Amino acid sequence: MGVPITRYRNRVRLGWALDRIEDGATDLAAIAADLGFSDQAHLCRTARQHLGHSPAALRRLLRGAESFARKGERAIPPNDPAR
Repeated sequence: MGVPITRYRNRVRLGWALDRIEDGATDLAAIAADLGFSDQAHLCRTARQHLGHSPAALRRLLRGAESFARKGERAIPPNDPAR
């Protein structure tokens, strides 16, 4: 894959965490424990390093995209050339 195994593993675990957050899970400590992070702080720190946002901020972003979908609009980032 061209990346260190730890970085790859963390990316995969963050993907699973985002899936759970998107499905409505709110207990970040439980998500962290289930996915093999040492604690909630480790999950949050890893999310910031890889994605640039905390899990709480990502939850808000996912809700925003969800509201676009409910309104029948496409969620296009402001700097997207498709606008």
